[in-house]
Amino acid sequence: MLRRLQTLLWITLVLLFAGSGSLLAAVGVLKVERGMIKVSQKGVVTILKTPGQTLEVDQGAKITSAKATRGQLFLNNKRESIDIYALTYLNLKTVTEKSSQIVFPTGKAKFKVKHRPGLAFKVRTASALVGVKGTEFLVQALGSQTQVLTLDGVVTLASAANPNVEVEIGKNKASSTTKTGTPAKPVTVSKENQQQMLQKDEAKAESFIPAGEPAASGKEESSGKASQGSTQGEQEESLDSLLDLLSEQQDQISQIQEDVDEVQASDTGILIKLAD
Repeated sequence: MLRRLQTLLWITLVLLFAGSGSLLAAVGVLKVERGMIKVSQKGVVTILKTPGQTLEVDQGAKITSAKATRGQLFLNNKRESIDIYALTYLNLKTVTEKSSQIVFPTGKAKFKVKHRPGLAFKVRTASALVGVKGTEFLVQALGSQTQVLTLDGVVTLASAANPNVEVEIGKNKASSTTKTGTPAKPVTVSKENQQQMLQKDEAKAESFIPAGEPAASGKEESSGKASQGSTQGEQEESLDSLLDLLSEQQDQISQIQEDVDEVQASDTGILIKLAD
């Protein structure tokens, strides 16, 4: 009798451990609202094309959206959410309770991050670094240019090549920067223009957001604040890494168009295959 109880207890502990491990592996849930989203994680590619379809995503997942697509990504028990627009590429490089880094080489996404003490939430595009203190903001990554609109709270913006020079962007304000320049002085954006930006499916440079300043000669600061940071070698390595990711996502954007035709014939709405 005692041996049987010990066996049952052992089985229960194994099941609980396995269940908790599964929960720990997933850092969030992705839901497609319309269009198609491709997720690459752990050597498997999953295609979501049915509205309302969901998928658990793990740290390191790479997410690519097709044309005319909208989706939502919830992280850390919905403490952070990302509205994904069309033709967007995201890499969940690091996602933890205290520190998250989203690599976002191209596309458009709206982020909502709940303020928590000690939280370090960062977004890296091919041209910029966005620091978050607990806020809601829209990012458009347009090749060599990144535009940021703050809807609530405060974010900081710096170029990838000059991370020590940043500007703070408050509520209802927007700024932009280029890969090697410094961020533009934030300007106020009307509610009407904000709504237009939020409603457009794809990233599009907005003329009412000033362009980032070209790289200054010497050590001149922008209207933002300077802080201690990476060495020049680390900055160059970071920029090269982001450019490699940009090249990779361009290949994925082309690949997902081929996946569209393949998935149209699928009755399940989800295609799972080994990643190349």
